Amino acid sequence: MPGLDRARDAAESLGAEGLPVTSRSVRERAGVRMSVATQAARDWAARGVGEAVPDIPPAVAARFDGLWREAFVAARKGFDAERAGFAARLEEQRSEIEDLDDAVRSYEGELRRVEENAVTIGKQLGEREGEIDELRRELVQERDRARDAEQRAARAEATALTLQATLDKALAAAGGKAPSAKPTRRTDG
Repeated sequence: MPGLDRARDAAESLGAEGLPVTSRSVRERAGVRMSVATQAARDWAARGVGEAVPDIPPAVAARFDGLWREAFVAARKGFDAERAGFAARLEEQRSEIEDLDDAVRSYEGELRRVEENAVTIGKQLGEREGEIDELRRELVQERDRARDAEQRAARAEATALTLQATLDKALAAAGGKAPSAKPTRRTDG
């Protein structure tokens, strides 16, 4: 039968793995026709491989215990080393977190100081703006006073010129000579 050797190998490996050796499991494992799988499963069962297994002899058990102990110790060492590595990394991360927390607290403190400075500067700016507004009002008042003074000076000069002209006429009519000095306009501002 084609594939029978492959089916028998599949039955053998299923039995060694402790899995049930059935026509279906052999067929699935070996990928053969059902009739071939059935034949392989019957052959395996006929050989008595499925019978109870005797206890492990003491010499084999002792060797197995020794191997098991060695494997356990090696695994434990590896586990302990990994655990120590994880613990060290965890401690490093905790330390980093503490450092970051300290940095955050420091930045928060700096932020509070900057905010307080901003409030203080804002108040000072408001005061300075108030002072600037007051100086602007005073400047407008001074300009108004200067304009009023110029207008009064111009009226006074006009009055002086009128009086001079009247005086000159009166002197000329009285037969006297008019004084040669005429008031002049101020140019100093």
